[in-house]
Amino acid sequence: MSIFLLETRTWGLRLKTRVPPQGLSGWAVEEYDAPSLRFAAAKHGEGFCVSAQVWAFALTQFKEIPMSADVKSGKPVRASQAEMTEIVLPNDANPLGNILGGKVMHLVDLCGAIAAHRHSGSYAVTASIDHMDFRNPIRVGDLVLLKASVNRVFRTSMEVGVKVFSENILTGQRQHTSSAYLTFVALDEFGQRKEIIPVLPETEDEQRRFEEAGVRRAYRLDQRQRKAQ
Repeated sequence: MSIFLLETRTWGLRLKTRVPPQGLSGWAVEEYDAPSLRFAAAKHGEGFCVSAQVWAFALTQFKEIPMSADVKSGKPVRASQAEMTEIVLPNDANPLGNILGGKVMHLVDLCGAIAAHRHSGSYAVTASIDHMDFRNPIRVGDLVLLKASVNRVFRTSMEVGVKVFSENILTGQRQHTSSAYLTFVALDEFGQRKEIIPVLPETEDEQRRFEEAGVRRAYRLDQRQRKAQ
């Protein structure tokens, strides 16, 4: 896959913006914002038409450049894995002395977001979360441990899996308390969806999670279509 580099010189200043060719078919127009410059690009067949709403410009040209090898190959799962540890305090608990479910969900979202940010190298927002089960209570004074990793990338979105464990600080005993799958969407500096580099599973578990993420995505899309009907 290739991208196009739009180079515009205005009043002696040069602005380079990467313009993805997706969707630029027929006379479809894509608009892009930048400081002191707003321009639109349209592709028709093999030709390009570029318009810039600026005071003056001297040169505008397109040239095709290949994507870097790093972007083509992607990142391994281990490069963006995230871990968090937090102690449960009384203000985090219900009257029974167990951590609030909402607090756990908050920590899950944070840990998942860290993995999403690391992999995409950009802003990432939470789009959805699958259901969560609370298998075992986490008591006041226990440690909460969270582990997150990117399971699979779907162009501009990615699934991140998060596991939650409790640890007794006196005995060291750990229990798996919750798991969740979150979908994050990568955004660029203009708040627009950004294409994400692939994730590369290396172990058998990572490959299994990669394949299962595809099944879960198909189910989510099916459910979305059913609700829209």
